[in-house]
Amino acid sequence: MPTLYIIAGPPGVGKSTHTKKILPQRIQTLNHDKLNAEYKDRQVVDYEDRANIRANAFVKENILLNADFGVELNLGSDGHYDFLRWVKQSHSHYKITVILFFTDDLQLCLDRAYTR
Repeated sequence: MPTLYIIAGPPGVGKSTHTKKILPQRIQTLNHDKLNAEYKDRQVVDYEDRANIRANAFVKENILLNADFGVELNLGSDGHYDFLRWVKQSHSHYKITVILFFTDDLQLCLDRAYTR
């Protein structure tokens, strides 16, 4: 049974930094914020659309391969939950494992989000 790892938590809590230490090295992880930043830095006009296309392709490719993979989410929007429902309904053979990052230090998250 393939596994979808959901790396969840508020912006700036350290999901990207610590995921590399937690998941096996062979697991590829989608970081949508990083995709957005890459296209924006290259001054692509429709950078958000391009990032969405690339993110969707990443998910579809991994599902077609029945591969284990990860997706970073903050679970702060309905779209994130819609994505999880879609995986559960359309690809029920996937095990969904949620790794939740949290902190009591709200200012830490605000400071990190601000610097981005």
